[in-house]
Amino acid sequence: MSRKVPLERPSELAARIIVEKIYRTSLELNDFNGEADYIFTTDDGASVLEVTSYWMRDYFEASLKENQNDLFFTTPYLNQNWMIAFDGYPTQKHVKDHLLMHIRELEHHHIFTFDWTFNEWWMRNVPTLEKSLNALKEFKVISARVVSRDIYLDLDQSERLVWLMPSMSYSYGGTNGALEVIELIVKANRRDQQKLGENSAPNKHYWIWINEHTHPSILEAFKGESFRHLPERNPRFPEAVTHFWIVQQDANTGWHFNPQSGWKTVEN
Repeated sequence: MSRKVPLERPSELAARIIVEKIYRTSLELNDFNGEADYIFTTDDGASVLEVTSYWMRDYFEASLKENQNDLFFTTPYLNQNWMIAFDGYPTQKHVKDHLLMHIRELEHHHIFTFDWTFNEWWMRNVPTLEKSLNALKEFKVISARVVSRDIYLDLDQSERLVWLMPSMSYSYGGTNGALEVIELIVKANRRDQQKLGENSAPNKHYWIWINEHTHPSILEAFKGESFRHLPERNPRFPEAVTHFWIVQQDANTGWHFNPQSGWKTVEN
């Protein structure tokens, strides 16, 4: 089989320039027939790099694939698809057992967007809604709103989507919460793992570009100068990923993990 000449995409070129600058080396295109994008050598030895971009849809597909449903699940109990933001990290079971009934109560009263500023006074004075308001407060719900049925995934007609958005406040574990979402995405992307794993190089670099369509928990960790707050622990990635990059498009700022030196910021 003839080896096709690899084409360097703009996103790959941008990643290559940053890697070459940081590691003071040269990267060689390697994706002839589905291989990893680049091969190169550093002081640590032979290395390989795979570059990809992350979209919100990737998060939902990863949630399903990995059964990581504390952040995402479907239910026939509701009439609408809901996105619920929390000042904390609720579990799916607790939401199903104790909160879902109150979200359904919002539907019964034709409340499809909940916000404390606009809804609290009115709900506090409606006897049938006061209990639900107290439950929303107990769960530390920041806001809740109905989302379009086909905004992310094609669901069965009997299913409704419930997306649980954990706290986006740094004081509630912003970078570590973002890392959990990142680990889920990396683990679920088995195609890229296979490409890295098939290469014999011991240093396997995985690069993810992020943009405005990325999961909010990740975006919050990279907003403004927030990217300077690095995760407090090493990532738990599959064996096929030893080195990791997550960088914002356009700004070219982000994080890089090297198992020898740990987390460092990327600033270009």
